[in-house]
Amino acid sequence: MLRHFTRIVFVLVLIASSHSCRNQNSIVPLVFVDVTLFLDLPEFAPLAAPGGSIHISGGSMGIIIYRRNMDEFVAFDRHCTYQVDEFCRITIDEETAITANCECCSSVFSIYDGTPISGEAPAVLARYRTGYNGVTNQLRVFN
Repeated sequence: MLRHFTRIVFVLVLIASSHSCRNQNSIVPLVFVDVTLFLDLPEFAPLAAPGGSIHISGGSMGIIIYRRNMDEFVAFDRHCTYQVDEFCRITIDEETAITANCECCSSVFSIYDGTPISGEAPAVLARYRTGYNGVTNQLRVFN
């Protein structure tokens, strides 16, 4: 009896997951991320002060890291949320330093919280978790 119930649950989960995969325009592919950055290194100098941001490799299309204040960081996937299957990448706007622009659809996102500000993008950027150790000056980005 329990075995039969387990099979039914498995089939239902399989059907539900295949259905969600059909709606490719609403989600960014989930990619495993677990990276530790040593912020004392020169390549991470832009993150030394609040308002600093950088691009790093990882995630679906790369990752944007933004330092909100001395103890808080946010990390977003660079994969635009509009027409996800086209694999369009967003880039930090060097002039504003608080927005990121899509190279394909010209959508603009806030890098403070990942929300779309203008353009075609229907959803916020995929966000990764962050953990900061102020003693060692290390930032972990993970999901």
